[in-house]
Amino acid sequence: MRIIVLIVFMPFYLNAQVIDARSVDVSFTIPSIAIIDLAPDKSTINLKVEAPDRAGDPIDMTDAVNDEKWINYSSSLRSGESYRNITAQIISGELPHGIQLKLKAGGYTGNGKGHTGKSNNDIILSNVPQILVRDIGAAVTGRGRFNGHQLFFSLDYAKYGDIDFGKEAIVIVFTLTDN
Repeated sequence: MRIIVLIVFMPFYLNAQVIDARSVDVSFTIPSIAIIDLAPDKSTINLKVEAPDRAGDPIDMTDAVNDEKWINYSSSLRSGESYRNITAQIISGELPHGIQLKLKAGGYTGNGKGHTGKSNNDIILSNVPQILVRDIGAAVTGRGRFNGHQLFFSLDYAKYGDIDFGKEAIVIVFTLTDN
């Protein structure tokens, strides 16, 4: 009985075949993207060193820190392109003699997607570009605070006797570069 039922429905199945079809070519281009931003904004970072309260004590730089800034980026790579890095360097002004400005990027956090970068160790800023975040692939960090890599600025001194006291201002540039 089952064999008869299949034979009866077989001609209807054969009539449902596709007799004609059309096709269309689709082409698209995805651009290589490299965009970087600082959050919450590009305002000045102030690092203040307080004078000691008692004679004989050195200046204390433990409070000369700032962790308010975050670095956000969007990156897409063309086929065959290597990973990207974020570098930091001083492009204007000079630090007081004997003072070091240290910078560290925290590990990635946020609601982004893709192959986000890895943070390097502390760097001591100078006029030479240094890698702050490395191995960025096709990724977006999300925008604003608490997305991307938190930036930690701190002051230190190499040799206390060499410190040249005063007020200075510098400009730091962050660059998203190809490897």
